[in-house]
Amino acid sequence: MSAVIKEATYTGQPIIRLLRGNLENYRTSSRLPSSLSGKLDKILLFIYHSTVIAGEYQTINVHEDYPIGYCVNEAEFDYLLEILSQRGLIESRRQGFDRDDWGQQIWQGNEIAVRLTVEGWERVDNIKKQMPRLGNQCFVAMCFDKELRAIYEEGIAPAIRNTGYSPLRIDHKEYNGKICDRILVEIKQSRLVVADFTEHRAGVYFEAGYAAGLSIPVIWTVREDQINECHFDTRQYNHIVWKDAVDLKEKLQLRILATVPLSS
Repeated sequence: MSAVIKEATYTGQPIIRLLRGNLENYRTSSRLPSSLSGKLDKILLFIYHSTVIAGEYQTINVHEDYPIGYCVNEAEFDYLLEILSQRGLIESRRQGFDRDDWGQQIWQGNEIAVRLTVEGWERVDNIKKQMPRLGNQCFVAMCFDKELRAIYEEGIAPAIRNTGYSPLRIDHKEYNGKICDRILVEIKQSRLVVADFTEHRAGVYFEAGYAAGLSIPVIWTVREDQINECHFDTRQYNHIVWKDAVDLKEKLQLRILATVPLSS
């Protein structure tokens, strides 16, 4: 259960209430790995979700984090990390070495700095293609000008909610740290992205492209008087061209249900 709770948390779908009645459902969930390879994949996914910038090392505490690999103890977790390193999927640096009575180095610490290699990133891509994206978060990328507030509150947000998704606009979320890092994390944890290109903010282009690169579906929208100003590289996508909030709400809801329904 520790493993299930940790995985739900780092994937952005924390378990709010754990009851005796649903305990067995979580225990027998299909998310539980049934093989050594499955445990290795869980560790890779944890490192992936912890990474904001490719190439940066992430710190893993063997004593605290061994459940992320669905391991029974620290020794098994350490063994799996060594396998990943030998296979060239991660690079690791152990911290806290000392020497024994014979002068040999021994590892006294609990922390290991790890990062995915190119092969590791490729393996994660393959894992993600074979598994359904969990949760119902829909990231909204758009201009935050006051003139477009009603477009979000009366058009985009209710359309998303009516399809079962939960809309997230980064300026409506409380967080610590840098906003650019938080945006990347939230996009990675989303099942769908709605990108409105009205006013053609560079950030919207970046966020839509980042999502598309992660194979997250993107729905493209723009106000009718600005469709011709969309960048050439994105104009080829089938934009929802809207007149007002009511028009956008109706069209967006239909597009989501027709192309990326939550049950898919």
